[in-house]
Amino acid sequence: MSDRTKAGVSRTERGVEKYRMARCDKYSGLRRMLNTSAGILLLAFIGISCNSPETIAGPEAKPINVTVQIDFGGNPETAVRHLEWKKEKLTALLALQSVAEVETHPEGSYIFVSSIDGVKGEKGKKVWYYTVNGAKSGKLAAWNELKDGDVVRWTYTQDICSKKVDKR
Repeated sequence: MSDRTKAGVSRTERGVEKYRMARCDKYSGLRRMLNTSAGILLLAFIGISCNSPETIAGPEAKPINVTVQIDFGGNPETAVRHLEWKKEKLTALLALQSVAEVETHPEGSYIFVSSIDGVKGEKGKKVWYYTVNGAKSGKLAAWNELKDGDVVRWTYTQDICSKKVDKR
């Protein structure tokens, strides 16, 4: 029997070709693995550097200073707490949560403060309201972004909104 096939290639030549292909596949798999490992390391490095404090605050971001006042509605004296914020945007709710123990509750797509330092609001009676620089903001505290020098005042006072909301 001839060592040649119909295509005119010997078994030896086919064996050499199979060896080359196997070797090539072996090294291409290794290259893929190295490329994948390098890709994973690169992504991990990018992820770490993107989440560093410098990236969040920005390399030249100046800290903002705000004052948070908490008026307990005749209970203890008004608490005055100063906050220096070095991260990304600061909202009225984040400022409060940074200086006091706060409980919130959702109602639909809204987030309301239900308790500050253990003083819990009661719907229809007394609840927590806030102002920024002495003015009502018209925004929920979770969305109201503060600026350097702002004074946020949280007041425990008569609930005037629940009746309006309940009628809807």
